Amino acid sequence: MTMASVGLTSALLAASIVGFQYGVYEDIRFRFLEARALKLVQSSTWRDSVYVFPPGFRPIYDCKEPTMAVTFLSPYVLGLPRGTLSDARLPLHFAIYEGDTVATQRIVAWRPDLCSSEAIADAFYEAHLRSPNIAWPWVSHHPAGMDWTPYKGFNMSFNQIPATLEL
Repeated sequence: MTMASVGLTSALLAASIVGFQYGVYEDIRFRFLEARALKLVQSSTWRDSVYVFPPGFRPIYDCKEPTMAVTFLSPYVLGLPRGTLSDARLPLHFAIYEGDTVATQRIVAWRPDLCSSEAIADAFYEAHLRSPNIAWPWVSHHPAGMDWTPYKGFNMSFNQIPATLEL
């Protein structure tokens, strides 16, 4: 029996091994699979492009109007650039949009490289990062004093973020 087959046949051992690899936590894996299923298509309206939810996709509700189901979202609403065909940060921004704090924290813990200034700004803009224990790990991934101006008009320096938190 090879070492790989022994590791993969033991659920506890496999979970320990996978937990330390640059891979997907099982509880948020579906978010990355969903992101692959979304198609960015050109819109015939005033929007540049939109992510369209395919048939059978789980119900998604407007973050400002939780009773209204949506069938597409623009990259702008998600805090992503409008012109790119795919963005690795989509699962994180989608979790932020939905207000899923647990998934957001897990994604940031697993993939801190996805935590961009746009993600932080979007989370503050959507009022999901008002707690220091949620926000500080995000902010700590960026150099102090790094300024940014996201396109949603939410301007802030990383030095100012701790002052905005509810302590």
